[in-house]
Amino acid sequence: MWVRALYWLYMSMFSFASSKVKPVAIADIQNGSVSIAIAFPHRDRPLEMLAVGRSDLSFEDRTADAVIAALPEQIDEAGKKALEAYAEARKTYGPVARAYAVINTPWVRSQTIRTISKFDTEVAVTDQMISDLAQQALDESTEIDIPNLLEANVVRIELNGYVTTAPSGKHAHKISVYALVSGCDTRVRAIAQEGLQKLFPGAPIAFRSQLRTLLSVTEALPDIAKDYCLIDIARDASIIANIHTGLSMAHKTVGEGLLSIVKRVAGPGMPEETLALLRMAEDETCSTSACAAINDATARAEPELVRIFADAMVELAASRYLPPTLILLCEDALAPWLTGLFSRIDFTQFTTTTRPFNVLALDAASLHPFVAAPAQTLIDRRLLLAAALVHIEGRRA
Repeated sequence: MWVRALYWLYMSMFSFASSKVKPVAIADIQNGSVSIAIAFPHRDRPLEMLAVGRSDLSFEDRTADAVIAALPEQIDEAGKKALEAYAEARKTYGPVARAYAVINTPWVRSQTIRTISKFDTEVAVTDQMISDLAQQALDESTEIDIPNLLEANVVRIELNGYVTTAPSGKHAHKISVYALVSGCDTRVRAIAQEGLQKLFPGAPIAFRSQLRTLLSVTEALPDIAKDYCLIDIARDASIIANIHTGLSMAHKTVGEGLLSIVKRVAGPGMPEETLALLRMAEDETCSTSACAAINDATARAEPELVRIFADAMVELAASRYLPPTLILLCEDALAPWLTGLFSRIDFTQFTTTTRPFNVLALDAASLHPFVAAPAQTLIDRRLLLAAALVHIEGRRA
C-alpha cells in the first residue's frame, strides 16, 4: 500500500483540493506550543488567514510524558480560540472542510533515501519501476519504523541524472528515486488526530513533518539558491540541514531550541521576562540600560551556542561541505541577534567557499507570496510556514 501511496503522492502532492475551494484548518504542533489557524485558499492569490488560536506552556522544565499529557488540552484550547475568532467569518466562508497538521521536533524525525536502478541499455521507464524503487527506499530506512510512519514522499525522480516529473514512457539507463520518509511519536499523532477531528468534524486530516514543510516552502521562495544550509530553531530543538539542489543530503536534530537559548540568556533571571526584553530590544522599545543588559547577556550566551551548532556542522560537513547561504527560521525575538551571530562567527571551515555565511532569516514578509494575514494579528512564523505549505500544495494540485 505504501508503495502506491509514495508514487501517487509524488504525482499529486497528496492534495485535498477539490473543484470547489473551501476553508482549511492548519495546526502547528510543537513541544509545549500549539497554534491553529482557519484560512481560505484562494486559487489566484495568497492563502487568506481568517482566525488564529494559540496555547503555550510556561518555560518550566517538564518531562516528555508531561508535555504529551498536556497536548490534548492545548489543541482544544488553541482550536476553540480559532473557532471563536472565526464565528463571524463562518457565515461567509462556511465550515472547515479539511485540515493540515505539521508535527515538529522532537516528536518527528526524517530521512532522505536515494535508490537507483541501472541498465546496460536504454529501457522504457514504467510506473512499476518507480514503485519498486520507492518500496526499496522505504525498506532501506534505518531511522523510521513503519508503525511510526507519518508520511513518505517521493520528492524527486531522475532519469540519466536529469530531473523529471513524468518519467513513465521515457527511456533511460539509470533511474534514481529520492524519498523523504518521516516518522512520528505514535502518541502525539493519535492525540493530534483525535483533537482535530473533535474540533473540525468530518474534515480529513493531512499530516506533514517539520522538514518537509521547510523544504517545500524554501524551494518555492523566489531568489533562493538551490544549495543552502538550513537552521530551524523550534521550541526545544533545532534542525540543521545540508541542502543541495533542493534535497536534504544530510540533517541533524540538535537539542537546543528557543527554551534553552532563552534560559542561557536569562541566567538566574526569569526566561519569560528575558524573552519579553528580547522582543523589546528588537522593536527598540526598551530603555537604554535594559537594552545594554540584554546585549551583554546574549554576548555571554554566544560561545556555548557557537560550540553546539559548530559540532553539528562538523558532522554535516563530513560528507559534503555546506553551501555559503544559510536560511534561518526562529522566534521573531531571536532573529536579529542570531542572524548577526551566524553571519559573523567563523564557520568558514565548513563551507564550500571558506567564507562566512550569508544569513537569510525567514520572516513574515518572506512568506507574503503565499500567505496574507491581518496586519493587527500577531502570528507565529512557524504557523505562517505551515500555511505557506498549504498554499503551495493547493497551487500544485
